Amino acid sequence: MISVFLSKLLTSRQASFTDKDISVFDLLFAMQPIESLVELQKELEKKLGKEGEQLMVEFGRMISDDIIKHFKKKFNLKGKRLESIWLNMFGLSGLGKLEVIKMDSKEARFQTDSSTVAKIYLSKFKKSKKPVCLIISGMLESYTKEVIGKRAKCIETTCVAQGKKYCVFEIKF
Repeated sequence: MISVFLSKLLTSRQASFTDKDISVFDLLFAMQPIESLVELQKELEKKLGKEGEQLMVEFGRMISDDIIKHFKKKFNLKGKRLESIWLNMFGLSGLGKLEVIKMDSKEARFQTDSSTVAKIYLSKFKKSKKPVCLIISGMLESYTKEVIGKRAKCIETTCVAQGKKYCVFEIKF
């Protein structure tokens, strides 16, 4: 079933999928299997260890930073409107649907039971000893920096890939 947000984007001509490109709010996107991102992450971890993990977090940060920069510049979005669009765009990304549990000037907590990164990791590599949603952690670092105004590290404390019910992301400012 098509998401309400995507349906609105398509009917208002804010999204297009052609044989040349994919555009959402005049920002070009690439469509690739999440499985490829999971395999890339696994290879980076194997070859570079912690540095490889940090590269995936940084990749997530860069994705979110680019989306935020585009919305601010093109549509002059800020505040609650930017927050809402970002969360909808995250859901549209195919990475899962995030739930904001808490967000204030001291801490933030998010959770999802639908992380495709965690689900694919679990099915492909079996249970993980540690959380695996590094790209999401990076995206949340970028998002909360924009919303709160302070840079902080996002830590995934539990993960579906560990056999848990939720992936939980915590940030302390």
